Amino acid sequence: MTREVYIVDVFAERRFGGNPLGVVIHDNEVSDADMMPFARELNFSETTYVRRTPEPDGAFQVRIFTPTEELPFAGHPTLGSAWVIREHLLEVRQDDVWLEMSAGRVPVHFATESDGGEIVWLTAPTIELGSVWSAPDVYATLGIPDASPVEGAPVVLASAGIGCDDADMTTKDDQCDGSGGCAGLVYDCWPGPCQLSATPDGVGCDVVLAPQGDGCDDDDFTTIDDVCDGFGGCAGA
Repeated sequence: MTREVYIVDVFAERRFGGNPLGVVIHDNEVSDADMMPFARELNFSETTYVRRTPEPDGAFQVRIFTPTEELPFAGHPTLGSAWVIREHLLEVRQDDVWLEMSAGRVPVHFATESDGGEIVWLTAPTIELGSVWSAPDVYATLGIPDASPVEGAPVVLASAGIGCDDADMTTKDDQCDGSGGCAGLVYDCWPGPCQLSATPDGVGCDVVLAPQGDGCDDDDFTTIDDVCDGFGGCAGA
């Protein structure tokens, strides 16, 4: 049976740039059992499944899958799905689109700028605040150890639907041992084929992505662009 599938680039300034997203349009013909395997087949960080028929109040049901799990909410899948809904599903193109997700209803607004271009805004689900981290440690991890903490603005773990806590944090050594942790102070619970991490000293790059389970040494370090191009670099310092 034929399915309507769109591949869109979110946060892109050029063709084949930004964050790729698969968007599958259906009306309950795609089973729950098939959603994750197809997301794994596409192998993007996320694939969404959008119900063609909206709810009575106009909201569209959207589910988000990585190659390994379903997510209640994520940023670029929300924006990409809203764009597909606006351009391909709505009978009348409008500036406001509502997505019904596991984390709740997410409104998305398309605004026209003075130069004629568009900017897209989303209102995230309720933000849940967790533990407060040491600002100097976070700054050192990000490669800016000399930065001054902002008074009244602590570094706080926050979640907009994807839970994560201190137990998910680990060290560079754990990452290099192949345990699938994340270097420095970044999420191990970040979904997808790679772990996101930051180099403490900022030498050579600010942020790198590391394939889960790969060992690494100093020769493996590369930039985020190299890794996203499939180089397969390694996280750590």
